[in-house]
Amino acid sequence: MNNPNQRNEFFWITLVVASFLLGHLITKNQYLEQKPGGSQAVAQNGGANLAVPTVPAVAGNQAAPTGEQVFPSADNVPKVTAADHLRGKTNASITLVEYSDLECPFCKRFHPTMQKILADYKGQVNWVYRHYPLPFHANGNPAALGAECAADQGGNDLFWEYVDGIFAEASLTADTITAVAQKVGLDKTKFDTCFQSKKYQKVIDEQLAGGQQAGINGTPGTVLINNKTGKTQLIVGALPYEEIKKTIDAALAEK
Repeated sequence: MNNPNQRNEFFWITLVVASFLLGHLITKNQYLEQKPGGSQAVAQNGGANLAVPTVPAVAGNQAAPTGEQVFPSADNVPKVTAADHLRGKTNASITLVEYSDLECPFCKRFHPTMQKILADYKGQVNWVYRHYPLPFHANGNPAALGAECAADQGGNDLFWEYVDGIFAEASLTADTITAVAQKVGLDKTKFDTCFQSKKYQKVIDEQLAGGQQAGINGTPGTVLINNKTGKTQLIVGALPYEEIKKTIDAALAEK
């Protein structure tokens, strides 16, 4: 490439390509910084405390395209209803909606943190558990079915007792799912019938889809709802107690 004309041509081609790539990066960065929604996010260690799927967990549950694109945001978290599994007072100032996978090691680590938060903020904070089973956890979805079948027999109390029991186990296997059911006193025949029929699969799928629209892309993912102001905030990963406490204290101080 000793010909001056060839060198000039190569220079201009390189400049055009570099300009295109720079423009693409700027546009992508602006998109990530300017996504709509009034929510904020709290994370730690770049997702080191978060189990993240490599593919969409339930592709079939994506909403059909409409005229206006809806971006995932904590503001879009499905409203808490009587059908939810809730711990604490229903009229608490702060609601923590946790999207969790019963086989996720980070969720297991985070569970005692949430229990302590609920105890320390008694009456001020309540806790809603929603399912978000990840595709690479073979027993995540079956365990979610087990939890719902526990609720089928014993309501909210047995649901939480079952979830606590699953996380208390050293590991989660297919045998663990039925063993914990027996430990919490469920009728084995009724449990097996409920579990094998996948009676509550639709509930689990709907909760997972709701988590996706709320910006959850790994577990645990928690949406803080300030019931006084209506503001929402996404808490990403298994943050330590002190980090969650700071976030809650700041939310309680808002007017």
